[in-house]
Amino acid sequence: MYSFTHNADVYIGLSGNFFNKSSSVSNDQVFMMIIGTQVGAEYNFLPRNETINLFARGGFNINFIGGIVDYDYFFGVYEVRVPLALRLGFDVEPGIRFLIHSTPIALELSGNYYHANLLGKSYTKPVVQPNSPLSERELNDAANPDNSNDSARAIDFFQIKLGARIWF
Repeated sequence: MYSFTHNADVYIGLSGNFFNKSSSVSNDQVFMMIIGTQVGAEYNFLPRNETINLFARGGFNINFIGGIVDYDYFFGVYEVRVPLALRLGFDVEPGIRFLIHSTPIALELSGNYYHANLLGKSYTKPVVQPNSPLSERELNDAANPDNSNDSARAIDFFQIKLGARIWF
């Protein structure tokens, strides 16, 4: 973070978000990861040296999204790799900060909405015929042009964060 004023900062951040879902009925399993970097601004609603402070952050993010899907296919479990795809998004995060007196340490509680693929969505048709195993497939978060009922998919999530901050 870099402070412009007593209330406004700019920041650069790195994040890793990992999601996993398993089926309790079959061997199906999905793993997705979002590796991102964020550039944004933070605004403090009270002076920085107050014991309690409210803040809000907002920024743009550059993400690499990929994963693995394991699924039952007749006589075995097959794996489909989703290679990393570049997407652009945004995030917003309001929160509250508690400054520990006489220290450069603060505790933070915040809620973060992260939209990972606002820009850059695409759709690529699979190269194999139906009813054949598929070893790799693109992210395919845009609408399928061959299906007029299909729509683009948003990759977004909400997080509750508890953290600490140290000022130097």
